[in-house]
Amino acid sequence: DIARPPDDAVAVEPSVVAPRRRPSSPWLTEAIAALARTDEPAAAALLLELLPAQGGAMRRPLPYGLTIGGHGSFRIDPGTDPAAVVPVGEGELGTLALRVTGRVAALAPLAGGGTSRRLRDASSEGRRRFVRRLLKARRRPLDLADLADRGIQLGAGGLLAALAVTVDPTWIAGHDSFAVRYLSGGDEVLVAVSPGVRPEVSVEGGPVARPEVNAEHASVDAPAATVYAAPTALLALLARTTLPPGEQVLLTGDEAAVTTLHGWFARAQGLARG
Repeated sequence: DIARPPDDAVAVEPSVVAPRRRPSSPWLTEAIAALARTDEPAAAALLLELLPAQGGAMRRPLPYGLTIGGHGSFRIDPGTDPAAVVPVGEGELGTLALRVTGRVAALAPLAGGGTSRRLRDASSEGRRRFVRRLLKARRRPLDLADLADRGIQLGAGGLLAALAVTVDPTWIAGHDSFAVRYLSGGDEVLVAVSPGVRPEVSVEGGPVARPEVNAEHASVDAPAATVYAAPTALLALLARTTLPPGEQVLLTGDEAAVTTLHGWFARAQGLARG
C-alpha cells in the first residue's frame, strides 16, 4: 500500500480559517479556465469533479444537459445533494428541458461559481427561465471548505492542479527548487517547485487531472517531503478547515517545505497574505 505512512511520520494540523474570515473569490472558476489553456482534459476533469456541488443550491431544480466541447455530454441533476453527474448520449440529451453547450473555460462558472447574468461563449437551448435560476444559484463562488463540509471529494490530482495553477510565480522568487509528494486515495501526486514559474503537478496512476511537467521540474531527484492523507482529510487541510472526525494528515521529510507550499496554496485562495 503506497499510502501507508512509516512509523516516524508526524501529524499535520490545519491552520483553520473561520467562516467569517473566508473571502468570497471565484478562484476555482479562474483555476479551471487557467488550466484549460494548458491542459484542457485536466480542466474538464476538474470541472466535472466540482459539478456535484450544485446539489441543493437551486430553487425548483430540474435536470439539465451539459455538453463540454470535446469532452462529452452529461446529465446534471441539481435536485440531489450532491448533484448527480451522469454521462449521456445525444438521444437522452435531447429529452432534457435545458441543454447547455460550451468549451471548458466558458462553462467553468457553473462549477466554481461567480457567474454573471449570462455565460459568455456558451450556448443554451430550452427553458431560459431555468438558465437564469441556474446562474443565480452559482453566483456565490464555491469554496473548498464548502466541499469539505458537504463531504464532496476531489481527487488529489485535480485539487493540487487547481491550487498550483493559481499560485503567482513571483511568490516563489528566491526559493530553492523542491518537490512534495502526496499519497492520497491510491493516487501518487508530485508537486514540483522551481523559482519563477508556477508549481507543476504530475500524477502516477489513476484517471485524475495531470498538468504537463516541464523538463526542469521533472529533473527533481527526490521529494523533500511526503504527505499521507485520505482525500477528505487532504481537502480539509488545504481548505484550512477542520479535519473530518477520526482522520489525520501525516508527513515525513521537510516539514518547512510543506508549510511553504501550503502557504502559497492558502494565499491563492485568499486565506493568507504574503
